[in-house]
Amino acid sequence: MNEKVPIERLLDAVAWGPVALTSELINPDGLYTTHAGTMHIGDITFRCYQLNNNMRLIDAEDVERFFSAK
Repeated sequence: MNEKVPIERLLDAVAWGPVALTSELINPDGLYTTHAGTMHIGDITFRCYQLNNNMRLIDAEDVERFFSAK
C-alpha cells in the first residue's frame, strides 16, 4: 500500500503555477524549478517549489520560521 504522509497531502493541495523559465535557470544536467506555490499553516506561509523531476520542496527559511514561531 502506498499511503501518503500528511505533508504529501498538504503539498497536493498547493495551487501550483508554472515558473517562467529562461535559459539561465535551466540546467539540462541538473534540477531546476518548474512550478511554485504557497501553502498556509496557521499564520505561516510556506513557499513551495516543484522541480523538473517532480520532487516537491518547502523553502527552508519558511520551515525555520515555523519552528521558531512563539
